[in-house]
Amino acid sequence: MLGKILRRYPVRSWAGSATSFETLVGTILSQNTNDLNRDKAMSRLKSRFEITPKALSQAPIHDLIECIRPAGLYRVKAPRIKEVSKIILDRFGGDLDSILEKKPIEARSILTELPGVGYKTADVLLAFVANHPTIPVDTHVMRASKRLGVVRRNAGYEETRLALERLVPTKRRIRMHLSLIRFGREICKAPTPLCPKCLVNRTCPSSTTRRTRLRPRRSARGRRICYQMQCYCRRHTLSTAVEMMLKRTSIRRFRRDAVAEDALNRILLAGQRAPGPGGFQAYTLIIVDDAEKLSKIGEATRQRFIAKAPVFILVCVDIRRFRMILDHLGHDYHLKHGEGLYAKLFSIVEASMVAQNMATAALLMGLGSCFVGAVFYAMKDVSEVLDFPQGVIPLLGLCIGYPEESPPLRPRWPLATIVHRNKYREITTEEIDNYLTLADEAMKREGYYQKYSRRETTYTEHLKWKTQATEWISEHDKSARDFLVQNGLALT
Repeated sequence: MLGKILRRYPVRSWAGSATSFETLVGTILSQNTNDLNRDKAMSRLKSRFEITPKALSQAPIHDLIECIRPAGLYRVKAPRIKEVSKIILDRFGGDLDSILEKKPIEARSILTELPGVGYKTADVLLAFVANHPTIPVDTHVMRASKRLGVVRRNAGYEETRLALERLVPTKRRIRMHLSLIRFGREICKAPTPLCPKCLVNRTCPSSTTRRTRLRPRRSARGRRICYQMQCYCRRHTLSTAVEMMLKRTSIRRFRRDAVAEDALNRILLAGQRAPGPGGFQAYTLIIVDDAEKLSKIGEATRQRFIAKAPVFILVCVDIRRFRMILDHLGHDYHLKHGEGLYAKLFSIVEASMVAQNMATAALLMGLGSCFVGAVFYAMKDVSEVLDFPQGVIPLLGLCIGYPEESPPLRPRWPLATIVHRNKYREITTEEIDNYLTLADEAMKREGYYQKYSRRETTYTEHLKWKTQATEWISEHDKSARDFLVQNGLALT
């Protein structure tokens, strides 16, 4: 649907010759008003003052109010413009471009600290001044996205922006923003959209036109099935969910916004619905929200971003509870004799599948997530921090929150390498070299290791470093083996 809208409502360029500061002032003026009123206010302001941080910071407040009166909310906007001008002048020497030249995440963080500058204003500057591939979400974009089923009805700004950016290729994002605005103004109007004239009315879940094909039918077994891109479930279409999964990346930088308790409960319930290979449910989920404990876990795993995640869930294999249940049954079971290898393996697999279900649920709810495998490396230290009893083994951590970043997709092996049919096929050295070259280039282009670990390295060197045979690895393996034996999860 988005592709059709982009082709039908093309806006190939944004004819703007304004400076970055003029764009900032214009965007503040545009808040809660239309373009016509904004342009009138901007024209009056230009006729009276030079649009620079120095001139506007020194302008009398009553003169600013009179100039921008056509834009509405002038008693709020005038002090904001004056204050933001003073901050840019004092902190950045009057040079807004010095902020926009920084990395997008850092620039966005600085911009949103300015009075009157929210996410939309910051994204407009990043998109149209710094040429960063983002999709600012104004009222037209928000309305159209919700009606088209891109996001749920009560989705917020960040959830909508990230959902659109997952679906729209980098090079088309600014054009998509402009096309959605045009689409929202001409067709998907508020309060009543012109559905009969809409080119996507047969697939839009909000369309008021007659759509016979959109009704779910029943299969031969009587189960309800969906047409791809035609029958919508309550939250997402099948295709939208799969598209989101195909574009999922790990998020290590989160906004400060808290995750609602209801949303967290849904994520936990989704985790419980994961398949259970043995049906043992030998796992426990620990929500860690104590700042001191989070800091200690971050230090133990060397993953300090854990402490800044709104939600941190520790996924544990729970041999302790499993044994208590078997003791209650009163039979002679294998774990008593140090056996039960398949039960231990199934418990690890089951806990991992629960974690993946939670990450997928978070993704479909507009949240980002990141697995912390280093928890298993530091399982003894993590257990001590949380004072775990014997038989409870930390397996991995899961950070969840609203994303503050939108990283590119990281490389994966080609399907032809990992998917075989009817028999196993050995990988060739050429395939290995090709992938390592691809991964090195992709990670370098993103600046992945510098960004997250402040190290200048490559994927190839990182892989060698992670698997190098060293004395530390030998000692750590022995310690981990002893810990697993002590807690009833030894596999050998």
